[in-house]
Amino acid sequence: MKIEVKIEGIKEIQEKLKPEKIQKAIIRSLDRAAKAGRQEALNRIRERYNIKESDLRREIITDIHPSKLEATITAKGRPVSIFLFRPKQIIEAIHGKSKGLYSKLVKARAGQRAKGVTVEIIKGQRKLVKGGFIQRLKTGHVAIFKREGKARLPIKKLSTIGTPSMFGRISIFDKVVTRVKEVWQKNIKHELEEGWKHQK
Repeated sequence: MKIEVKIEGIKEIQEKLKPEKIQKAIIRSLDRAAKAGRQEALNRIRERYNIKESDLRREIITDIHPSKLEATITAKGRPVSIFLFRPKQIIEAIHGKSKGLYSKLVKARAGQRAKGVTVEIIKGQRKLVKGGFIQRLKTGHVAIFKREGKARLPIKKLSTIGTPSMFGRISIFDKVVTRVKEVWQKNIKHELEEGWKHQK
């Protein structure tokens, strides 16, 4: 999606400043607007999804293209392992007195006998993954798996939507666009009217 921003008073500024100074002002303003948009994306995604900011930061990046006078915010990454969404395991246990078999919700650990795993992908909405279990691989990687049939093997790793899908959600994306425009308008005005005074 291309965002177009109208700059008021640009003709008056051009009469006073050299082209290279205008270019520097635009580049700085674009960079700040993109970084503000990235932070807005991080905040809005974490408002809805129960994921750590550190797991998002490496997948939402900004880049500046001085020659094109463009800045980009890019969300990348594959589907996210549901193990990142605060899993809790439902294990089978024997009641101490009645000796009856019952289910118990515990903090997820690898290797426990499990009836399933609950995860909270969307905040406030914990859901059961029936038959899911926590497994640590020989590589040390821990994830939630599920058997593809009744046999012990094969198993498949369970994932959910990736960062690009979270970022692209309309309610999140629109707020990011709004924030980018706000910061752009504020900074370009300041850079063109005041910032150039400190340029050499």
